[in-house]
Amino acid sequence: MPRSDDHYRLNSRQRREIDQIGQKFHFNLAPPPGSLDEITTGPKFLSLADFIEDFDWKYSDLDIVDRLEIKHLDAENVCRYIGQSDVLVEEPGHLSPVTVAKGIE
Repeated sequence: MPRSDDHYRLNSRQRREIDQIGQKFHFNLAPPPGSLDEITTGPKFLSLADFIEDFDWKYSDLDIVDRLEIKHLDAENVCRYIGQSDVLVEEPGHLSPVTVAKGIE
């Protein structure tokens, strides 16, 4: 994917935490090949950290889930934690990349 000048880069802490999530489930988020040529030339593996970093989403460095040190983000609890935040979910940069990874998990 093309990277923009203001592309968000994961810091070492974020990458380490996301890689720990990815190691538990062995995510391969590489797109499927679109042609026979892409079978040999396309990406073979895309980690969860690379998947999150490849998008031009805006992230916060830390969010409420990170500050409360929530290890596992259950679907039932997302609204409860996110609702405690000072920033609306609709605002760009509301969630941290680690929270996004926990949501994908």
